[in-house]
Amino acid sequence: TTLGNLWENDKLNIRLKILRRLKFYPSKLLQTIVQIYINLKEEPSFIAAIPRDGRSYTPTLFKETTAKLRKLYVPDDVIHHLMEISELAEKAKTSQEDDELLADRAPSKYVDPILGTLMTEPVLLPSSNVIVDRSVIAKTSAERSYRSVQSTAATNE
Repeated sequence: TTLGNLWENDKLNIRLKILRRLKFYPSKLLQTIVQIYINLKEEPSFIAAIPRDGRSYTPTLFKETTAKLRKLYVPDDVIHHLMEISELAEKAKTSQEDDELLADRAPSKYVDPILGTLMTEPVLLPSSNVIVDRSVIAKTSAERSYRSVQSTAATNE
């Protein structure tokens, strides 16, 4: 069945009435999600996360979404921002694929053993001769400091 036939379906109309009664409006939800994407557009980590989400990201998804937004008469600037995000996500996807190729060719000692990603700042630990990424060292150090503060606070109570 085509989408047009689905909208004429009585069962669907009943479901839509129930959703309205529950004050659930899919079009408003879509617009809110798009606004969140626009608000996070300048965050490189957010843009990089979009194509990593293999369950829900496809380049055509953005095209379909912009078509739905046009039907909802969403302002052109919102649609333009979403199209920019789509382009940025596609560039991020290409970059991630290139990184995966590099990781495949890199010596195994420069590939993170847990994540399987190429280390961006490999550091040789002198005590163990193990190579880890600098971000792992910083995160581990911060967690140890936090645990130390927590245990000190717990003993003072």
